[in-house]
Amino acid sequence: ERFEVSYLPPNEIMPSLDLKALKASGCQYLLMSSLHYRRYLRQPKTALVQRERIRMVFRQLRQVKKISAPSGSYGFHNPELTLLAVE
Repeated sequence: ERFEVSYLPPNEIMPSLDLKALKASGCQYLLMSSLHYRRYLRQPKTALVQRERIRMVFRQLRQVKKISAPSGSYGFHNPELTLLAVE
C-alpha cells in the first residue's frame, strides 16, 4: 500500500492541528514528533492555546503506533514519533 506524504512548514503546523480541518483535509494519518510538541507541553505558563490544541489532538485521534528510541531522546536527537489515525 502506498501513501501520499505531505510535509507542513513550521509556521503551518499549529493552524493545521484543528480537528475539523484535519478531517476535512482527507488525510488518513498524522505523524507527530516530540521534538515539535513537547516544548509546548513543558512550558505551563506559555503557549496555552498551542498546548491545548496538541492535547486535544492526542485525546481525540486514535494512536496507531508510538516509536521511541531504546536509549531515549536527548537534545535534538531520537524524537518519539506517534502515528495518529484521522478518522
